[in-house]
Amino acid sequence: MHFRRLPKSYALNVNVKRAQDVLMHKRLLHMARDPATRHAIEVRVVQAHFPASGNCSYSFYSNSQRKVDPQRSDYCRENGAHPPTAFGSSPDTNDNPLCCRAMHEITISTNDKPKLLSQLTSLLFEIGLNIQEAHLFSTVDGYSLVFFLVHGWALEETEQLRNTLVKKIPIIEGSPLPTIVMRLVLRFKQG
Repeated sequence: MHFRRLPKSYALNVNVKRAQDVLMHKRLLHMARDPATRHAIEVRVVQAHFPASGNCSYSFYSNSQRKVDPQRSDYCRENGAHPPTAFGSSPDTNDNPLCCRAMHEITISTNDKPKLLSQLTSLLFEIGLNIQEAHLFSTVDGYSLVFFLVHGWALEETEQLRNTLVKKIPIIEGSPLPTIVMRLVLRFKQG
């Protein structure tokens, strides 16, 4: 039933090796049906993989950086303290050396509506997050499952990030666009 509600692109892009991610998505979509939990939000630290380009810096924790040998494809597996992302490209590490970095993955399920991705993106920018990757899937019954891979918030403060989102996301329910977008548009027109 879960996969029938979502577009085929969901099944093609979800990390099939992690059934717990699919179960989390199913739970969040179920929570979005209840008015008390309409904006179901999950925030977790994940290990994101990126193609190596020159120098890679690696960080599991926000205050530690060190150089990574991109030729060692087993580096991320040996030192992986966090689960992989639910979505995104997963190139073969034997063909494409990877950099790995701990980041926050934000998963939101709510009522589907026009400009939802734009509103959520603006909200994340407003609270100081940088979006590395985003995915939005609309269900056949009027809900959205939205994923963001972000950095810009201390990894140790994951629960604070979740609490901030729980407070801020309902604000965009009735507004056409968050104020930050209007300020950016005005700056663009003036500049």
